[in-house]
Amino acid sequence: MLYICKKQPALFGIVAGLIIIAIGCAAVLTPLPFVSGEPNDKESPKEAAKELPVADALLRTLTGHEGSIRSIAFSPDGKTIASASDDATVMLWDITTDTAKAALKGHTKRIWSVVFSPDGKMLASCGDDSMIKIWDPASGKEISTIQNQSIVWAVCFSPDSKIIAAANNDGTVKLWNAATGKETAVLKGHSAQCFVLAFSPDGKTLASGSHDNTIILWNLADASKICAFSGHNHLVFALDFSPDGKTLASGSFDTTLKLWDIASRKNIRTIEGHTAWVRTVKYHPTANLIASGDQEGVLRLWNATTGVETQNFLAHEQSWLHSLCFNPAGTILATAGTDGAISLWRLKVTEKK
Repeated sequence: MLYICKKQPALFGIVAGLIIIAIGCAAVLTPLPFVSGEPNDKESPKEAAKELPVADALLRTLTGHEGSIRSIAFSPDGKTIASASDDATVMLWDITTDTAKAALKGHTKRIWSVVFSPDGKMLASCGDDSMIKIWDPASGKEISTIQNQSIVWAVCFSPDSKIIAAANNDGTVKLWNAATGKETAVLKGHSAQCFVLAFSPDGKTLASGSHDNTIILWNLADASKICAFSGHNHLVFALDFSPDGKTLASGSFDTTLKLWDIASRKNIRTIEGHTAWVRTVKYHPTANLIASGDQEGVLRLWNATTGVETQNFLAHEQSWLHSLCFNPAGTILATAGTDGAISLWRLKVTEKK
């Protein structure tokens, strides 16, 4: 079976008993005698029988930035990807035409994070210039600027699009009213830089990860600290809640992923396999799958329940993998890194039973 791709780099991955070997722009599937990530004794028969999505082809590569890409995000309708770069620009890409439809300029230094509001009406970006900029993704025009007092490492919207949260170099997490730009709370608890944030799907909890190696859960009703998760041996740079909000995944420079049960407030699994700093972690929107990327450019896919690796390959050659995201339908996985390119990987998806 042959999968025809565009601008296909070397691709190695294990897919349901087959190994993908991509040469030029063609990916050839070759049988393997053994499959890494086969069901183990920790998997139930029902779980083992489920087929999880795999990346079976590189669809295309988007280029245009003049520096490393630090963050990418799909729009809620899945038609646009936003990318933030060291070149101080945010670019909007039309996925239907594979073209850059806008370059948003206003930042003066490296941009660390970019994210769409869940309602799709706003786009937020932040970076080394200590500014948070709010954009209209439809017109590409700047709506407002929030001037912070320190470098902003990450920004995210609450599920109702009413709150903007920012992870700051001074270790604080700040909350703003997205409509007015008014600061509403400053959350203090970390003893070092705060690098990453994630809202729970119900919008009641905010998670923050830090250079102090901990994760803090915050109650947004009263801006209070719920608890702190300790267990990583290096800084926490990636966080994502599962779609049902019951589990939080974290990625660290200690090369591990950890899964945390929100109800019991305990670490329920440590996932090992990466051999370099883990910089990005995301749950698949519908399947029982976690994707993670590291400083060597390697993308790994994991069974979210068992922690068994289902696929790995070099997504960005001679490049760090800084950011990844799934489209809302779960059929495309986008990755980006220091090579300044966005790679779009096709996912083979099996519907949940």
